[in-house]
Amino acid sequence: MVLSLSGKLHGILFPEDQLAQRLAQLTIPSYDGSPIRIENPLDLSVTIEPVDPSDSADVQAPWEVAAYNVRAQGKAHFIWQYDEMQLAKDLAGKDKKILDSPQEGGIREAYPGIDNLQASIRPFWKQTFPENPNDIAVVTELDAS
Repeated sequence: MVLSLSGKLHGILFPEDQLAQRLAQLTIPSYDGSPIRIENPLDLSVTIEPVDPSDSADVQAPWEVAAYNVRAQGKAHFIWQYDEMQLAKDLAGKDKKILDSPQEGGIREAYPGIDNLQASIRPFWKQTFPENPNDIAVVTELDAS
């Protein structure tokens, strides 16, 4: 005996990165549009409803509705994104003091999502990063707050 079941599932989907950028635009006054993600998307409660109340789901199929309001509730933990390989390339062959340079014109200006940069170069007397970016390990640590 073989039993089978079939059906259709309709959903409204949108990319997480676009949701993160839009929420950042609405909630972070200093947000500049740089790449960002939400660390805890499953902690958010997201609801959608038609912009026009006459477009309710009882009247027509959800995919036929012209526009929706999207509402997110909860505390989003935003994390700015950066290209780790590009950071390694930017550090390659440079003196360790580049990390101490002022924000304007320094390495930190190119990576605004990074709050703090620390380097551990071995042996301890060597003061420059390796010439080969592949020999530089970039480790990201998130603030606990």
